[in-house]
Amino acid sequence: MDEESFAIVSSSDRIMVGIVRVPGFPKETFFMGGYDAECAIEIQCNGFSAKGHSYFSTAMFHEFYNNLNQTHITLRGIAKFSSYENDFYLEAESDGIGHVLIRGSFSKEPGNELKYYFETDQTFILKTLNDLSKIASKYGNELGVK
Repeated sequence: MDEESFAIVSSSDRIMVGIVRVPGFPKETFFMGGYDAECAIEIQCNGFSAKGHSYFSTAMFHEFYNNLNQTHITLRGIAKFSSYENDFYLEAESDGIGHVLIRGSFSKEPGNELKYYFETDQTFILKTLNDLSKIASKYGNELGVK
């Protein structure tokens, strides 16, 4: 994808979230903090896949970056990222020895949901943090950019 994006990957699985458009950036912030962002979602996990769109506040990217970075440094904790419509959920849990458990779900219609779970490790998370850092720097925190 050509959008600003981040991915969480393993040797065989991939969750990608890419920003498609941010209406009002940089002048109009969103009531939920940051800016309203339409995002593309792509999931490939254990032979199953899903694609779609969901909506996030750019402040959510900033918060996820901070939380994921903290779990990366300490090797402990859970970083969560979800859309404000609750149709996409991602959780990255560090186990204390360098493994990261990824789980979540994506649903666009009632009764039609992809739940995913896979393991990755700290070496894959470095690229994720680098991509999230670029997004967080561009769009700022809950106050947007000044």
